[in-house]
Amino acid sequence: MTLIRDLHTEDIPALTALAHVSVPLACPPDTKREDIDQHLDAVYSPGNLADWLANPALELRGAFSDEQLVGLLMLGAEASPVPVPASRSARELSKLYVHPSAHGQGIAATLLADARARARTQGHDALWLSTSKSNARALAFYRKQGFREFGERQFWVGNDPQPDWLLVLPLD
Repeated sequence: MTLIRDLHTEDIPALTALAHVSVPLACPPDTKREDIDQHLDAVYSPGNLADWLANPALELRGAFSDEQLVGLLMLGAEASPVPVPASRSARELSKLYVHPSAHGQGIAATLLADARARARTQGHDALWLSTSKSNARALAFYRKQGFREFGERQFWVGNDPQPDWLLVLPLD
């Protein structure tokens, strides 16, 4: 059984480990390893993770299986770079990662259901996210869950600018 709970500072080592195995899978296959490493070192450093955990505008939730962190969900506070269609209040789904050993077990769907419920409770009418145009696995999952493209943006992995889709999921 999967347990979903808020993450805390004692989870930082497990968060770092999860990021190092799951984030590279979200990158286009031609992304240079040094750019991925630079991104991981900057974004998923223990200090940055501690800052996220201390920020009341962010929500970090973890999926645990047999007491091991196997999934990460982060509801962010960033506004979409382009207006979210048919939404008066969209919440950012900033991170959704699952350890490769747990792929296919429904953990991403469980984390997304948690995000939907939390966003609705907070008065939001949509979730928005950004994901790599080349991440076929993530795009298939998000489309199956009801997300639709509404724009594009550039996302930097290290020194590599990468094209992302902006996706929206209405919550009503």
